[in-house]
Amino acid sequence: MLDALTIASLSGISVKLLVPGVSDSVLVNLAARSYYGDLVDAGVEIYQYRKGFVHAKTLVADDKIAMVGMANMDFRSFDLNFEVNAIVYDKEIATELRDIFYEDLRFSEKMTLPSGILAGGTVSGSRYFLKLFPAAGRATPRSPDALQSYTSHQP
Repeated sequence: MLDALTIASLSGISVKLLVPGVSDSVLVNLAARSYYGDLVDAGVEIYQYRKGFVHAKTLVADDKIAMVGMANMDFRSFDLNFEVNAIVYDKEIATELRDIFYEDLRFSEKMTLPSGILAGGTVSGSRYFLKLFPAAGRATPRSPDALQSYTSHQP
């Protein structure tokens, strides 16, 4: 996903990300922020939503194609939690989702380096540390037996 966003932006495509200003997980927030610098350097615009918690996963391309759903773009969402997204080829729906996105940007703050991303120094050291574990979110079982074993030991 990082490569796709970077390549798109470097190719001249406008790429805007809306991320939560408030997160429900400090570690996940730090891990996500560890990539913001690379994305901003590539020209991706990152906005922090300030009105509340944003959990939407939407994508609109060329005002014709939209993706919306509950899945994060990680192996855990796809393999363990069985979350899904829908891809819709409909200009009207894509336009509506685009308009909602731009409305949400009104309640967001554009992040810049270093102040927006490194505010409070919370990311400066962790940025590089968290990149040492790119597969951390992929440690999910693949077989049905492993899945049963994994889920039966969860609190």
